[in-house]
Amino acid sequence: MSTSTDKTRFVPFVEATDGIYGYINGVAVTDEVIERLNANAEAGFPGVKSRPVGRPLLLDEPLVSVSVRLPGGQVRQAHEQAASEGISFPEFMRQIVKAGMEVRGQQAA
Repeated sequence: MSTSTDKTRFVPFVEATDGIYGYINGVAVTDEVIERLNANAEAGFPGVKSRPVGRPLLLDEPLVSVSVRLPGGQVRQAHEQAASEGISFPEFMRQIVKAGMEVRGQQAA
């Protein structure tokens, strides 16, 4: 068993019973498993392809949240229209802003 001054060795919260600390998804957690997992982590998880965290980008650039106060009736109508078109309220609002910019002769990003 390691001492509290030995920072290179895993110190279990629970004592092993017959060499097993517990089970994760049916796999026995032993000293060997812990050492193997630790070595894999220290090596940077070779062969593992990571996925980005969070939602994928909807556009080529990050979106910025904007707060706008509108009359309740307009908001209800916008929600109803979005639902009838089978799109989310935020997507509906993005389309409305883009269409409004195009009507005014501005190129929407």
